[in-house]
Amino acid sequence: TNVTDDATYTAQFAINQYAVTFTADGHGSIVGPTPQTIDHGGNCMPVTATPAADYHFTQWDDGDLNATRTVTNVTDDATYTAQFAINQYTVTFRTGGYGSIAGTASQTIDHGGNCTPVTANPDAGCHFIQWSDGSPNATLTVTNVTGDATYTAQFAINQYTVTFNADPHGAINGTLSQTVDHGGTTTAVTAMPAPGYHFTQWDDGNLNATRIVTNVTDNATHTAQFAINQYTVTFSVSGHGSITGEASQMVDHGANCTPVTATPDAGYHFDQWSDSNPNAT
Repeated sequence: TNVTDDATYTAQFAINQYAVTFTADGHGSIVGPTPQTIDHGGNCMPVTATPAADYHFTQWDDGDLNATRTVTNVTDDATYTAQFAINQYTVTFRTGGYGSIAGTASQTIDHGGNCTPVTANPDAGCHFIQWSDGSPNATLTVTNVTGDATYTAQFAINQYTVTFNADPHGAINGTLSQTVDHGGTTTAVTAMPAPGYHFTQWDDGNLNATRIVTNVTDNATHTAQFAINQYTVTFSVSGHGSITGEASQMVDHGANCTPVTATPDAGYHFDQWSDSNPNAT
């Protein structure tokens, strides 16, 4: 207004500038300048999302998957937030044979977290020994997990002692005390009678002097039983006489008969026994 002379007026402009801010959620930090003031259409300087201990970078809140990023062609104020997640580990429970696992055999656990319990169950005829980390308890709860891990339940087949004995009138030929796996079979043993005796049976009723015990499922003792030999001693005459006493006698081995007497008929006399013994009695 109120122009009184020639004049030139120049309009002055400045490029728009925007604030670009990089932040992290509570489990990490940003390495690089933040916030940054960027001219319209310009590019930010690179920044890197760095996780806290035991966490890992997942993405920026706009879906970018690169931990180190450069925002280009800036056209407005913006905030980018790095997102992190706690580390997770796989804990596996397994067996080395002769048993099974009750519980979740493969578990995904947050850093520092605890597994749910698992139990090592032995197969029939087997028993639990320990876990591969030395834990003696069949039920195991792994706590404070800080890495992938595998725990193996260790089992062993049951073993039993089978003992073979003889009563005082005999002996055993073979291995007297045998260690046998569950369901296994012993080696053969034979009941050997002492002189003047004979084998009758084992104390479990088995009638075979030589025996093999099969399908062993417990400790056991088997005793061989013997009986003394018995003999029939018969006294007879060849005619012209008779026997006074028990003519047929059952006598134990090494024992004595009861006396008998050879009595001649009238008109005869005793001569001798068939073994040349001259005594009538």
